[in-house]
Amino acid sequence: MKIRPATSPDERAVQALVSDVLLQFGYPTREREDLIDFVAYHPHGCFFVAEHEGTIVGCAGAERFGDDIKLRRMHVHKDFRRQGIGLQLLKAVFEWVDKNNIQAMYLSTDEHMTDAIAFYSSQEFIRISHLPNTIPGDSGDTVFFVKKRKRKK
Repeated sequence: MKIRPATSPDERAVQALVSDVLLQFGYPTREREDLIDFVAYHPHGCFFVAEHEGTIVGCAGAERFGDDIKLRRMHVHKDFRRQGIGLQLLKAVFEWVDKNNIQAMYLSTDEHMTDAIAFYSSQEFIRISHLPNTIPGDSGDTVFFVKKRKRKK
């Protein structure tokens, strides 16, 4: 398994992966700007993919808002879950966060995503009642987390 920064040629594969995962959980899929042009969508953030034998099987991105980020598009193909890929992707984001002196990581998810909620809790994300005004929410999300990072001096 190779974790690496996403590049423009990965866009269609990432879009297909995210659409498949959303369909699996009963969410409607449609052409969305944030899926089609993810490289441009995260110009001040990061976006990583997990690649297995030339196929994109996971992704995770983070969008920057001042000294904070919001974790977005954290998905792993159903055939590759529970193999540590999500953790590897999250660690790649953590490394980027540490290099870029980020203060806090936020994320939002849906209450039906119980595996995701358990995963983020296991990684010491703290559940909060809402996102700060500086971090945009995603429609339909009802569960919110934060993880504070140590700032470098």
